[in-house]
Amino acid sequence: MSTTTTTLVVGATGATGKHVVLQLLQQKQHVRAIARSKQRLLDTLNEISPNDASEEYADFLTVTEAAVLDLSDEKLENLCSGCDACVSCL
Repeated sequence: MSTTTTTLVVGATGATGKHVVLQLLQQKQHVRAIARSKQRLLDTLNEISPNDASEEYADFLTVTEAAVLDLSDEKLENLCSGCDACVSCL
């Protein structure tokens, strides 16, 4: 029996972050990603994935478009709420 978790990934479009996001999605885990550009994240996932990742994993991925330093403490706390893990790839 597998357990679905939710992970917040900060720096999701970076060299490491894109691979973390893809691996979590491939395990059918829910991912909340903070990225300055949602489209850039989707394009990046499609480039490194053997399938069309943006379509295949759409139900498991939620993207907040923002620079992490511009987020208020309250917004960041809300994004972390309900997550089983938070990963910083900055």
